[in-house]
Amino acid sequence: MHQITLSPITLAKLLLLLFFFFLFSGESTATGDSLPDSCNNTTFNCGHLRNISHPFSGGNRPDHCGLPQFRLTCVNDSTELTINSVKYRVLRLNSSEQTLSLARSDLWNKTCTREFVNTTFEDTAFSSGADNVDLRLAYECRNVEADKKPLNMQFECEDHAPAFFLVGPVEFDLLLGNITCDEVVRVPMMESSGKALLSNPSSLAEALMMGFNVNYTIPMPPGPPSKQIPIAIGIVVATVSIIILFTMILCYHKREQWVLNWIKEKKEELDVEASIRNHGSIAPKRYSYATIKKMTNSFTQEIGKGGFGVVFKGTLPDDGRLVAVKMLNSSKSNGEDFINEVVTIGRTSHVNIVTLIGFCYERKKRALVYEYMPNGSLDNFIFNKEASGEENNRLERKTLYQIAIGIAKGLEYLHCGCNTRILHFDIKPQNILLDEDFCPKISDFGLAKLSMKKHESIVSMVGARGTIGYIAPEVITRGYGGVSHKSDVYSFGMLVLEMVGGRNNYDVAASRTSEIYYPNIMYKDLEIENNEASIMRNMTELEKEMAKKMILASFWCIQTNPADRPSMSKVVEMLEGSLQSIEIPPKPSIMFSPSRSP
Repeated sequence: MHQITLSPITLAKLLLLLFFFFLFSGESTATGDSLPDSCNNTTFNCGHLRNISHPFSGGNRPDHCGLPQFRLTCVNDSTELTINSVKYRVLRLNSSEQTLSLARSDLWNKTCTREFVNTTFEDTAFSSGADNVDLRLAYECRNVEADKKPLNMQFECEDHAPAFFLVGPVEFDLLLGNITCDEVVRVPMMESSGKALLSNPSSLAEALMMGFNVNYTIPMPPGPPSKQIPIAIGIVVATVSIIILFTMILCYHKREQWVLNWIKEKKEELDVEASIRNHGSIAPKRYSYATIKKMTNSFTQEIGKGGFGVVFKGTLPDDGRLVAVKMLNSSKSNGEDFINEVVTIGRTSHVNIVTLIGFCYERKKRALVYEYMPNGSLDNFIFNKEASGEENNRLERKTLYQIAIGIAKGLEYLHCGCNTRILHFDIKPQNILLDEDFCPKISDFGLAKLSMKKHESIVSMVGARGTIGYIAPEVITRGYGGVSHKSDVYSFGMLVLEMVGGRNNYDVAASRTSEIYYPNIMYKDLEIENNEASIMRNMTELEKEMAKKMILASFWCIQTNPADRPSMSKVVEMLEGSLQSIEIPPKPSIMFSPSRSP
């Protein structure tokens, strides 16, 4: 007769199975009771909703025939349901799929409310549908200038005016600037209603009446006391046994835990190394952490810092070249993002793309070694810092013009010059580096994505990526179109407008004037170029021509519809060609004030 030996982990699994057997066998008995005949013979009926039964009650259907959270009321042939003290109209009810379509009763056929309460389903049997989007209604707002209303977000509310709405994930303070609102109410709405509202803001009341989708689950009612005995026995037996067993194997786990951690870290390291090997000659040189430390003289000279980590000045041990070593923050980086940047830049070779010389990967120690750029990043030279007391390093107009052309050629190369199209997704002044001759080089490919089909660069993305002020509309809200290389074109346009005007397109000064988008100011300068307010009033004729070409090309780049934006090849052609060959672009529709239709 063979002796059977069970490991501690196997014993734990058997005891857990025993626990759940007692638990669920008891519950199935407890919930198997049928409802009284008086409940089976009655249903809730109101208006177009008919024959509604368990778990709902109300009307002629007694309360004991349903659950407390599911009590319906009939008011003027309209069915109402109260969730977390908020009343909703029930528009549709599907018992087989356990779904509801609800609309706020206090916002029915109107946009004003006295109940400043958010729609929430916490601690209830209800949950918001997957196809809902977030709608926010803001009331009693202040600091609103009559002739400078932000976007198309204002709606009528006599009792609590001014009032604004916003669809989607963008925060109010990013769009409303200095405007503050006393009351903000969150209400879900169907995604289709949200898209319709963006194109027709005056339909807010109709969109609210379309409602939103809600899922519900039926809680399991407790059984009679006599049928709770198997559950109690199962819980006691399983809990006591598991406590004893886990105490016995605690030392076993402590002894083996370091092995499991080592295996996990080693697996991630091997995955990264396998990815690097798969890309063959594309991957740059690999350095050990000891070499990186020696290269930077033990990280003594810091030249940059950000959410990604810290950048140090270093020297290559073989030829003495100066380099910039970016040490990645281990808590904010993962193997996939690291490989993304290594492989993406490894595919490139262009005068306007920063050169990745090498990298280091040793578990949590990760570094990228770039060519050293003595003039740092572009943001140090394009923003007027006199007001803040900082040194003003503004470049000559001709130099800025050549920098804009260089950035455009770098993006043109990423989009068209590589075997695989590269989408950067984070074009901004901080990611444009300048060498000793102020030649621009695009850097920081941590958010980049590869598109295998050059003729069709639409890519799938989960969530927005990029920096506020430079992100294309379609990256934030998919209602504007697909995300593609045209999203980089938009970011480039916003960047060049900053270069022309010398101020950030989303700074504090802009928000104080309610000119939320800096391009609004630039477009006015384009329309009134001979006015004293124009930024071109102190320029020479040659400088004016360069500035106009930059502005015209930029406004083509930031068109709301991605299909209306030019390719980067066309942008280079605009910048290098004659001013007369560039057509006047229309004002992007997203920039129009609420009083005008986009």
